Amino acid sequence: ALEACKRPEKPLLLYEYEASPYCRKVREVCGMLDLTVTMLPCPGARAGFAQELQGKGGKMTVPYLEDPNTGRGMYESDDIINYLFDEYGPGRDEAPWLVREPFALWSCAFSALARGLKGGSRDARARPENEQREPV
Repeated sequence: ALEACKRPEKPLLLYEYEASPYCRKVREVCGMLDLTVTMLPCPGARAGFAQELQGKGGKMTVPYLEDPNTGRGMYESDDIINYLFDEYGPGRDEAPWLVREPFALWSCAFSALARGLKGGSRDARARPENEQREPV
């Protein structure tokens, strides 16, 4: 029951890209826990907000979660999932098997493949002004 769980005052920040199965797992958990998250797209982990991410965490690896409510920042999808369930959910032991390995990685990877890995890189047909992205 999420009613008894702590809620973040400020939105969480998630540096991610659509085609990554690791990012997909984290996005699913954010939805499960009904968290307000500012998505910062980093297509292929090299475009979009990737330079900003490198300035914060020292590398361009996604997913990267930043929680302005606690001052925490972290890479690694499983660490992020554990953190989210501990901080804003009923605890990591209550995380459903659907978001745990190996099931989550394979289901998220197949999902990305079914979509043709869309979001993994900047579309060549994208408008030039798309380079001045705002957080989603």
